[in-house]
Amino acid sequence: ASICECITPERVRVLWWDTQVRSQQIFEGEYENLRELLKPIGGGGTHVGCVSDFMVQNKINPDCTVVFTDGYVERDPNWEIDSPTLWLVTANSNFDPPKGVKVKINK
Repeated sequence: ASICECITPERVRVLWWDTQVRSQQIFEGEYENLRELLKPIGGGGTHVGCVSDFMVQNKINPDCTVVFTDGYVERDPNWEIDSPTLWLVTANSNFDPPKGVKVKINK
């Protein structure tokens, strides 16, 4: 939500995932109430490759991708996304993303 408030993108797609993409929300324009509008779905297991698979299958080609994760994902995740990817990692500092840039986030 803070990122959206700062840079005000044209559109934001949020994918809720665990071992598969469970839901998506698309927001356009106004981001002041984004925190209240987010509806997380899923839990139990972490397979980040499902995000890449979903995006490829649905021909989603974003200008950039931001992945929020604890970093405890499958070994050698499949990541076929060509857009610049920022990985915001909250826990596993040993996680090395398959593509993109990792930033360690302290809770």
